[in-house]
Amino acid sequence: MAVKSLSREPDEAQASEFFIVGCPRSGTTLLRWMLDMHGDIAVTPETHFGVNYVRNRDRFGLDGDATTRNSLLDDFCASDGFREMAIDEGRFRVRAQSDANDPWQPLRAAMQDFARHRKVAIVGEKTPSHALHIEALSKAFPEARFLLLRRDPRAVVASWNRTKWSKRTSVEVSEKWRRYSQAMRHAYRVLPGRCLEIRYEELILYSTAVLESVCTFLGAEFDSRMLFYHERDTTSFAEDVDNELTFEPPNPARIDAWQADIPALLLRRIEAICGREMVEFGYQRVTSVRERLPMSITVLPVLWRKRVRRKLRGRRTEDKRAGSVLS
Repeated sequence: MAVKSLSREPDEAQASEFFIVGCPRSGTTLLRWMLDMHGDIAVTPETHFGVNYVRNRDRFGLDGDATTRNSLLDDFCASDGFREMAIDEGRFRVRAQSDANDPWQPLRAAMQDFARHRKVAIVGEKTPSHALHIEALSKAFPEARFLLLRRDPRAVVASWNRTKWSKRTSVEVSEKWRRYSQAMRHAYRVLPGRCLEIRYEELILYSTAVLESVCTFLGAEFDSRMLFYHERDTTSFAEDVDNELTFEPPNPARIDAWQADIPALLLRRIEAICGREMVEFGYQRVTSVRERLPMSITVLPVLWRKRVRRKLRGRRTEDKRAGSVLS
């Protein structure tokens, strides 16, 4: 595939769009910092738009009313992510309300305004939870591409346990990793050519090669400045300021650091929950079936019930939307 220069004047054309998704603590922030150093690429802060705004909007019907839309828009403009983008709020509000029937229009407007503000031809958005909304995003952004970031679930749990802000249990984190992995696997299958899978471990070990493949996928020339993301001034960024490792050079020692942080009991629990997906994605289990069996008996029945309830809620939501369309 030939790669062409995408430099342009800020108002010459719409910027091409992409999304970085993955289970939280999988390195999505690292990938954002790297790509955001590229001269032709800018990546917005986390917007959480799919969860905080589109889902809330659905509670008021298929399209919602003007009061609801304005309220959600006010919340979005007051968010840390929006303020960090430093775009003109007045102009954004006009563009965000140009299509009242499209719940994703405010996100589209924010990304395009951010591209104009940064004078780039390619604009990305990084919200890990959008991994659960890839199909909806693919319809709302029919030309957009998706970077699917994966990381060993044992490392994800270890990283999550080091955070100061999360109260999730290791079981909840393991189940979240499994759900996100399944969602990304499904997206990769149903959106051929629009998804690129990236392993965190390879991004750390082979940064140049991985970033070259990402640039080719996005239609940009490779920019070596991406390798020096850690030299950037991050004092103005609200995201991930509690994790100093994010602003350090790639360290291969971090790949297997989980081995010192995950006790044997927790290791059996993680592998009981995530084992099938781990093997599918190339992460080998280190515990035996006999070691995992007690965990499977105590943990999995509870998770299965939660999975069934989640599916039933999803079906009721789809039925509600279908009813709104037919009425």
